[in-house]
Amino acid sequence: MRGVLAFSLSILFSLTGFSQARTIEEAKYTEALKRAGEVTYSKPYRVKQNTEQCALENCGWGPVYRSSQEIVPGGAMRSSFIATHRGENEPSSVWRFVGNKRYVNRRNSGWQIEPDAKSSKPVDQQTELLSAEYRDLGPSQIAGKKLAVFQKAIRARLNFNGTSNDSNQTITTWIDDGGRLFKQEFLTTNSAHGSTRIEMLYEHDASIVIEEPIMPMIDPPVAFNPVGQGKQITRGEFWDHMRSSQAATKDKSFRTKVTNQHSDIPDGRWELYSSWVCDYVFPDRSHMVYTHRSRREIVRIGKTVYSREPDTGWARTDEERPRLVSAPAGIFGYPPESQFLLFESDNVDGVPLALIRIISKPKFVKDKNTGSQITNYWLDENGVLVRKESIYFNESSASGSPKWQRQIETYEYNSDIRVEPPIH
Repeated sequence: MRGVLAFSLSILFSLTGFSQARTIEEAKYTEALKRAGEVTYSKPYRVKQNTEQCALENCGWGPVYRSSQEIVPGGAMRSSFIATHRGENEPSSVWRFVGNKRYVNRRNSGWQIEPDAKSSKPVDQQTELLSAEYRDLGPSQIAGKKLAVFQKAIRARLNFNGTSNDSNQTITTWIDDGGRLFKQEFLTTNSAHGSTRIEMLYEHDASIVIEEPIMPMIDPPVAFNPVGQGKQITRGEFWDHMRSSQAATKDKSFRTKVTNQHSDIPDGRWELYSSWVCDYVFPDRSHMVYTHRSRREIVRIGKTVYSREPDTGWARTDEERPRLVSAPAGIFGYPPESQFLLFESDNVDGVPLALIRIISKPKFVKDKNTGSQITNYWLDENGVLVRKESIYFNESSASGSPKWQRQIETYEYNSDIRVEPPIH
């Protein structure tokens, strides 16, 4: 009885905030939510969900479950789950769905491909709709946003494995002025189990990208091939590609953009650690802006170096010899057991590129067998290096140190790039 009373009062209080509430036809309600769904689901979005429960004998809202999902049109999805009643502060489980593959990372145990769920014994459940009412609650505002609000209230009888109980549910939906879902609230009271309240908040973020997770290597290395069937190549063939790229750009000025990121959970958002942008002009000019907590700037022209620290002016020094500019290759030493894979066609931001993937164990962790690294080189149609990405996983990372590190480098070739002495 208390659960039903709490449910009724909650509905009463929710309705009092909408002076323009009116009953509408089911078709109008359905059409409004259909249009909002079509607009929302056509672009990348994020849903943050809170679930609270209330037992019949105790109607103080109890355990809270929090989850977050990021969804990209086409079937890719990333989700995480936190149960606050168990004292969880970080996701206990993270899933990623890409195509027909399903990956799971439980309690930071590392990524695994989750097998298809086995079919279980069918549940004998029937739902009898007793009544349904649809309302247009009129305009509303949340955080300065103008919203349209719709509500559906239903009564149903559930027949579950021979037992019967009644359920009341109210679904309230907020739609923003762009026609997108902004918020939904589901309040359900069951005569046998109490009440459940679910709140879903929608965030529209075009930058969401979901890719297959980088999986820790095993020793000896095995092929890791998420983008298609790659061709194994030799170390010498890899070097041939890099030398060809350097030869094609040996007299071209270029700009390098580099970001360093880290993360404790690779499925979560990468945290920016440092970044820099550097312009290179042959034979011996460069201009770099480096950012890590603060901003530094260095200009090199021949043997002369101009540098500027935070809150200081330019300082000039001279070196014994100039630092000569060479065409980018972005190459580091890879241990003998490394694998080299060539993918003839990969798609980056809609541009078809060739991809060379190197799977290795960095030398400084090889003996301890605690880390793995995947390095990607993307080459354009002329065989020129345009992007490089290195992802390093350290399984035995010390407490407080991120397990995952990523460096992204992009290269732009432009003969109009200039590097001049700074103006004092």
